[in-house]
Order: sequence, then C-alpha cells, then structure tokens
Amino acid sequence: MGHPEPPPSPRARMQDAVAKVMQKVADDKAKARAHAQAERLKRQRRKRLGSLLVITAAVAFGISLRAAIPRWRHPLRPPTGVAAERDARQAIAFAASLVEHYRTVNGHPPPSLQVAGAALPGVGYRAVGAGYELSVTVDGLPLVFHSGNDPDSFRLSGP
Repeated sequence: MGHPEPPPSPRARMQDAVAKVMQKVADDKAKARAHAQAERLKRQRRKRLGSLLVITAAVAFGISLRAAIPRWRHPLRPPTGVAAERDARQAIAFAASLVEHYRTVNGHPPPSLQVAGAALPGVGYRAVGAGYELSVTVDGLPLVFHSGNDPDSFRLSGP
C-alpha cells in the first residue's frame, strides 16, 4: 500500500501561502474592477435617463408654450357678427343711461364719457349742442345712438 506523504517542507508551505495570498489579491482586484465597472455603467445609465427626462420635459414645455401663447395674447376672442352688434348695443345703452344721469344731475351733457363714469373701450362720445351722440363700429359698420332715442328700444333693435 502506499506510504503516507511526508509533510510539506516549510519552503513549500511558504510558497503555497504566498500563492494563496497572491490569488486572493488578484481575486480582490478583479472584484474591485468589476464593481467599479458596474458603478460606471450605473452612472452612465442615470446620466442618460436624466438627459432623456430633461429633453422630454423641454419638448413638452415647448409644445405647451406654443399652444398657450396665442391664448395668452388674446385670452378672450372678441365677438363678431350678431353677437358683436348685440354687445355693442348693450354697451351704448349702458353709456346712454350714465350720460342721461349726468345730464339730469348737472343740467347739461358731460364733456366726456369718463366724466359721466363710463370709460368703455370702443364707445365714442360727442357732445352735440344740448345733446350728445354715442357710437361704436361693429364689423366695419357704424352704430350710432343720438340723445333723445329710447335706449331700451335701441338695445333691443337690430339682429
């Protein structure tokens, strides 16, 4: 049968220990490189994802801005046609009531609509002798109210 192997010499044990230490150092270096590579890839993915999110947000913001700017410039579209004339007639009837109130209190028409308390954009006012005239242009056509006309029938007349 076989003889038992003699115990390794101190030199062999030393070589074996050095080889194990060298192998462990090599394995640790490989693990560190693999971990560093994984961290690098993770950072690159985060950076790409962040860039993609920033680009997506910028595109979405640009689209929403493009859609919203016209509404910001003109949030309320002015009426046209029948609706515009109806609104103009109501504005003139309102202004006429303020002018008539001023004339009742002071005995003469006001020098301007602002003095009567009606600063209505687009409504023109002109004192004519002891009377006055209110006017608005709707779709290129003048709409004129003369003092002495009935404001209610003026407001309701038309389309």
